[in-house]
Amino acid sequence: MKRKSTRQAGNALVVIMFVVVLVTGLMFIFLQQTTAGFKSQRFQRDSLQALWQANAQMQLAMNMINTSTYDANGQNQVLLQNANTGIPISGTNVTLTLIAGSNGWYEMRATATVGSATKIIRQLVRGRDTFSRFGIFTGNNPVGLGDLTVGDVHTNRWLEIYFPNATFNGNVSAVQGFRWYIGAAPGNTHFMGLVNPSASVITMPTIQNMQSYASGVYYQSSTNNVQITLLGNRVQINVTGGSSGNYALPADGVIYVKGNVTQLSGTLNGRLTIVSEQAINITGTVMYIDGNSNSAYLNGDRSNQPFVPNPQYTGNSSLGLAANGHINITSSVPNYVEIDAVMYSKTGHIGMAGYTMNADGTALTSYDSSFHKSGVRYLGSMTSYLRPVDQIVNGSGTVISGFTTSLFTYDSASFLEPPPYFLTFARPQYSGWEVLQ
Repeated sequence: MKRKSTRQAGNALVVIMFVVVLVTGLMFIFLQQTTAGFKSQRFQRDSLQALWQANAQMQLAMNMINTSTYDANGQNQVLLQNANTGIPISGTNVTLTLIAGSNGWYEMRATATVGSATKIIRQLVRGRDTFSRFGIFTGNNPVGLGDLTVGDVHTNRWLEIYFPNATFNGNVSAVQGFRWYIGAAPGNTHFMGLVNPSASVITMPTIQNMQSYASGVYYQSSTNNVQITLLGNRVQINVTGGSSGNYALPADGVIYVKGNVTQLSGTLNGRLTIVSEQAINITGTVMYIDGNSNSAYLNGDRSNQPFVPNPQYTGNSSLGLAANGHINITSSVPNYVEIDAVMYSKTGHIGMAGYTMNADGTALTSYDSSFHKSGVRYLGSMTSYLRPVDQIVNGSGTVISGFTTSLFTYDSASFLEPPPYFLTFARPQYSGWEVLQ
């Protein structure tokens, strides 16, 4: 009988040990990978739960801010009492920090930890919302729209929606519901934001509170008519029967006039609000430019070309117009006119001069049959007590007065950065939600 040699037995033992070591190593690697996979899954699960918890804390804080009272100065009490204390809002872990130089914005920050995962989210809030958030707002008349691609819409009456496939990308609200015309219907109207056909009335504030921000030559205390020409970073102010001058834009950003502004036109490189206790009459192009005279938008005077942002524009211009009466576009404007402004009329309308409507804004009572212009393009927002009108159409669809074409573009920059001291109302405004960690 043959016997294996010692060499053969040793070789076999080495092979067996190698296999055992290899299998053991592979099992160790597999266990490590499996453990790492479990840890990764657990961390992802914890991260998601932490994000949910942080968001829940943020929602609690927002609810407290939304239901807070406002003091006699119009300040939200939750924001006022909790800002910059380092102490979270009661019942939450959300801290508030007033952002210096931000026109009243606060940073809300919520933190949540689950296991080894920590999530921090951030949101901005302002105690008072601004009327510059609205693309279109009417205080006492209904408003009729085919669509509004950007910007919120609100009316204290009812909203009239015309034509099928209208699209509203902002929030849409009305106190007395929606009405549908010329093929429009709920099923073919596209609302991309929040929709509220039974909203609460939003009260339009008076303009007189803005008087305190103007002084010197920028405060015209007489009721004489005033003509204003915008000259980039300067302004020409002519007072009928009074003084005239060419001045730098006011440091506080407000020109306040007790009389009518009978002439307004020009280009603005800066931030300015013009207030009149009577009416403001736009008599020419009003356009934003930067320090190199680049316009904010292109083709404002060419209706056959797209009205689009100018990639060369580097400015931050913003013009607020606030009048107690009408804001009129007069027949002296060019045939094609561009108007860049955030506009507010406390008791009047915004639009072409020379028309009147019945009290509830549902029927035209008079108009200027000699007013005929080819086109108007707006960059900004409109808040008016009465219904805005810039064209009058007969039963066959022909424009019989006003602008043959009209294009409105909401200035989204005015949402976060409204014109100086522009009008606000007692409702929190939110923006800038993001995950920091």
